[in-house]
This record gives sequence, structure tokens and C-alpha cells, in this order.
Amino acid sequence: MAGVNALPSPAVALQIHPASAWQTALSVQVTLAVAGSEAGPGLLLSYQLLGPASELACLHIPAAETPGPADGLWQSTCFELFVARKGQEAYGEFNFSPSGRWACYAFVRERERAPTDNGPQMPDRPRAEWLPGPAPAQQVWVPAALLPERPWCVGLSAVLAHRDGRLAYLALQHPKLQPDFHDCLGWTLQPELPPFPARA
Repeated sequence: MAGVNALPSPAVALQIHPASAWQTALSVQVTLAVAGSEAGPGLLLSYQLLGPASELACLHIPAAETPGPADGLWQSTCFELFVARKGQEAYGEFNFSPSGRWACYAFVRERERAPTDNGPQMPDRPRAEWLPGPAPAQQVWVPAALLPERPWCVGLSAVLAHRDGRLAYLALQHPKLQPDFHDCLGWTLQPELPPFPARA
């Protein structure tokens, strides 16, 4: 992503939920790192898709739009981040579409929106960039101001949409019989990351 300098991090793999209507052969690997940009510190993530070209050809990629906030991105191909301070119920949810649209939400506990949450309209805005190719990737940058204090419990997930409308649900873990990205038992990543770089 232009204008962002990130420290490297190891990739983690997402697992498809067995109840997904589309049992795709595509896999998603995610890297996560602290980052610095002209706007200040943040978190840089890259969701990379790997798999046969025939499967990639079946993937529905939303058409490019003017970057900005939007609801309902999970109804098509999108990539998600859930993050909470370890030991606390409150958490944030972030959705990123290949279209360039994004959303971020604040919750006080599972699926209970914070009274002060104003949906995807946030003063500090994330950035998203879709990188096409034989191993396409969704790269996103989340400002540090939108993230809780560390240590974190992190959930990473993705919705992959087939051209015929079937959906595949992928996450680090799937604690329930039906896909539920809001279940904190699936937020198994507790990354040990260096401090955010100081603002230039």
C-alpha cells in the first residue's frame, strides 16, 4: 500500500467452515504488522488468496467504487478483522471489500453495538486496496486510534462469494456449528507486535 512502511509478520491461515454453501478450494493467508504512514501509526494487514486458477475464476469480486464507508459488505466477498483488549468484552469489527468500501463498528459485548458507535462513519478512516493477480490480495490499513489498547485478542475472517451467489466463510477458528465471526472463542490470535512507530 503506497505511503505505508510496515514491519514484517508471519502469515496465518484461515479455515473454511464446513457449513459453507461454497466449499471452495481457495485458501486465505493473512499477515499482520504495525505500520507507519503519513497519517500516523496503524495496523497493516494483507489477506492473500491462494488456489487453482479455476477457483479464482469463480470468485465474485465487487466492482470498484469510490473508497469510503458502507454497510452490508459481508453479503459479498469481503475481509474482516475483530479486535478486543484481552480480558474485555468490548471489541471492534472492521470489514473491507475489494470494491474499496469499508466499515468499522464498536461493540460493548457480543453483537451489542456501543451507544456512541456511529457505524462506518468514523473520524479516523481505514484504507483498503485490492491487488489483483494470480495470488490476489486485499491490503488494509487501520489507524491506531481505532484500535483498543494492547494486549489484543484478534479474530481474522473472510467471506468469499461465488459468482452464483454461494458464500464461503473462513476464519482462524469456528467454535459453532454455524458460521459466527462474532464469537470471541474464534479470536485465537494474540499477536506479539512491536510498539506503533511514533508519528513523524
